[in-house]
Amino acid sequence: MITTTITSTFIPELDMNEWFHGDEESKTKFAQKWDHAFSTSGFCTIINHGVPSNVMSDLYSAAKQFFNLPSNEKLPFKSEEFLGPGYHEAGEENYNAFKTDIKTFDHQNNVCLNSTKETVEKFLPEESGVHPILYKVAEKYWQTLLALEKTLWSISDRALNLPAGTFESFHTDQGIPYNCLRLTDYYHLSEEELSCRGTQRIGAHTDYMGYTILKCDDVPGLEVAVGEQDFNLTKLAPKFDQWIPVSPRKDAFVVNAGDFFRFWTNGHWKSAFHQVTPQSQRRISMVYFTGPGFEARTDSRFNCNACNGTNRYPEVAMDMKEYFAWRKSMASTGVAK
Repeated sequence: MITTTITSTFIPELDMNEWFHGDEESKTKFAQKWDHAFSTSGFCTIINHGVPSNVMSDLYSAAKQFFNLPSNEKLPFKSEEFLGPGYHEAGEENYNAFKTDIKTFDHQNNVCLNSTKETVEKFLPEESGVHPILYKVAEKYWQTLLALEKTLWSISDRALNLPAGTFESFHTDQGIPYNCLRLTDYYHLSEEELSCRGTQRIGAHTDYMGYTILKCDDVPGLEVAVGEQDFNLTKLAPKFDQWIPVSPRKDAFVVNAGDFFRFWTNGHWKSAFHQVTPQSQRRISMVYFTGPGFEARTDSRFNCNACNGTNRYPEVAMDMKEYFAWRKSMASTGVAK
């Protein structure tokens, strides 16, 4: 049975002006709200985050332009590997962690800009690696989100009463941090598709790495699971029976914690299951995934009171490269290659 009391603030909206413009007491109170959000739902919405509206709108418009192109203009940029950089057609992915006998796929297509450098430009030696519609605006967005990510590290240090720089060192001392910008087109679904058993936008899953910073339009669909959730290498076992919708807001980001934050905090912070439910309307999202270097380990722990105690995940002991490969192996449909 779920004992969590659900309120309108279960997935809270946090105003980052309290951090940017507050005194030390205000910063501490904001950090406490941050800790509460990630130790309960694992999600929050942030406003007044400092990312200019034109940086967001320019990339959104470019993404829409790209996805509106005919297939023959997108396929030259098709990824050479599953979840690798490049364009991914519909039919390649199934993120539903709870596999059933229903053979389905996620009804979306996407383009990924993966990087182990701080800018898109450093990752892509030639602009031919990504469609010219996207290149410059994606680079600008990437640089701006990188700055926001570093702010979130500082907030996180204070939220867990850690020495300043702890989150940064956990990311950067284990190899070059791995980040990914993924633009997703949840295309229009027909009445027939909506009525088909098993139709999903993106199935229930957790994110793999650190923070996920999501910018979406005003079309609903994102839902977060409520309740305790087991997690090990042989199964993803839910104990929840309720989903809470996340209300979209154009001037905000939705931020959630990935699996590495679950492990590093010994379960104090949640890496919550979430999904995108079928809707007839088109929905475009811009997702900036953040993560540590490939040498970072799941069995590392932050040295803080909230993270101490018996190891809750003794069976999960690997570096990020191994962990990422395992999670990727669970997300392919094999339908379209």
